[in-house]
Amino acid sequence: MEKNNIDNIKTRGWITPLVEKLVTKASSLSEFVLGKRLDYQKKSADRAITAERAKHVDTYVVSFFIINTLSYFIINLCVGRTAWHLLLIIAPTIRIVEIVSSIIRIVLFDRSNIKKDEEPIVAAYSRMIILGILNYIDVVICFACIYSLGKNLLHSNENMDWFTSIYFSAITQMTIGYGDVYPIGYLRYIACTQGFIGLIIIVFVVGRFISLLAPEKSIDDIKFSSSEHASATGKDTVNPTSNDKV
Repeated sequence: MEKNNIDNIKTRGWITPLVEKLVTKASSLSEFVLGKRLDYQKKSADRAITAERAKHVDTYVVSFFIINTLSYFIINLCVGRTAWHLLLIIAPTIRIVEIVSSIIRIVLFDRSNIKKDEEPIVAAYSRMIILGILNYIDVVICFACIYSLGKNLLHSNENMDWFTSIYFSAITQMTIGYGDVYPIGYLRYIACTQGFIGLIIIVFVVGRFISLLAPEKSIDDIKFSSSEHASATGKDTVNPTSNDKV
């Protein structure tokens, strides 16, 4: 077993373990509040534990969603740029890093750290999609907070209001880019980062959802399984509609 672990580390090179360490550190806040995810996975045969953790995760996600939404409105309510504005974007910035790192860790690394007989129980596929959408919207709001802080670097052909920042954040994350609102200065690089993050979230969340779905069987697969079963039991499959004639 120890030799297999050493071989596994060697075949992964040094970039992959480094990325794993970085995303693990970046998602340490949620693990500090909710506990390590793998600790729950090893006990996931108990459905009550899985259900209880699901409730805690939902509360954690919704709480941050509310905090970031309030931060957006407070930043736009206060005129000028003060130290309070900088404090208000701390939570959105942390949340962006945490969402991206958690998705990368769960999709790429967590499965390789558990044994085959310790596969986690997923609370519900529908919940996974809903949380993915909620996190996606949360990232839009988080970047909108950052754009609101530097609204003087957003240019538009029309008068800008409260929702210009969140509008620009949404079209940037969905890589639409109408061009009616555009950034200058350092906001250009933040917008590029957001577009890349939005792509990562969509690809990884959809990929994970598909990987957890049970594979569909074709008619040929069913026939092949039936013939295998017949060979194992020593019984031939008989077509009930056929007539035996000599």
